[in-house]
Amino acid sequence: IADADFVGVARKFRTKVDWVIHKNDWSTWSTYNEAKKAQVFEQLANNIAKLLNRKLTDFSSRAIPYVSFGVGSTSWQGDGVTLLFDGYPEDAGSVALFDKFVTILKGKVMPSGERIKVNLLLYQSAMGVGKGIYDYQHLLKLAGNIESSNSNLSHIAVLIEEPTTTSKKKLRTDIEDALHGLERENLLRGIIPVIEFDGKSWQQLEDDIIYFKDNFGGIGFWPLSYSKQPAA
Repeated sequence: IADADFVGVARKFRTKVDWVIHKNDWSTWSTYNEAKKAQVFEQLANNIAKLLNRKLTDFSSRAIPYVSFGVGSTSWQGDGVTLLFDGYPEDAGSVALFDKFVTILKGKVMPSGERIKVNLLLYQSAMGVGKGIYDYQHLLKLAGNIESSNSNLSHIAVLIEEPTTTSKKKLRTDIEDALHGLERENLLRGIIPVIEFDGKSWQQLEDDIIYFKDNFGGIGFWPLSYSKQPAA
């Protein structure tokens, strides 16, 4: 990717950058044999690692080690990856391949010596169906104890549907109905509800933040896609 200037801007404000890998067309997946599917995932893992490990070449990024007298680290193009595999096949073989892919991807080493942080992003409607990789027990298996370094996923981000007043409660209820005890707690704490804030409904935003803080693992904001801000 030639134009990654936004990463340099994020670095200036000490903000980490995760790349979202989005795929929603799986129409040819069933035509591949198991070896071909595994090869596709292996190549994808290598490509993602290569993307994240690429050095930033803008002047400010290259100057960091010098202006900090060698204490600062060189800026790389990413810190982690978020997978949005919308409509991913639900058969057992595909689910197993996905799990292996996540494990391989997490095992890739960053220039800093750390492992790549892997997140899963999904629509609430997909989680409600609860099949394939979005099955509650499967999500729990991937997440494990989300606070442990041994878990395969750092976060499970769920795009909350409107109106959030009812959808956020439904998300919690669905998980409570499907799991019990420590399993329920681990999955709830591993989930980051993600909303689109319109900049107007401040009271609703405050209510959502309080509810997410009490019941989930945080809150995420998803920008309005390709929205253009006024010139001012």
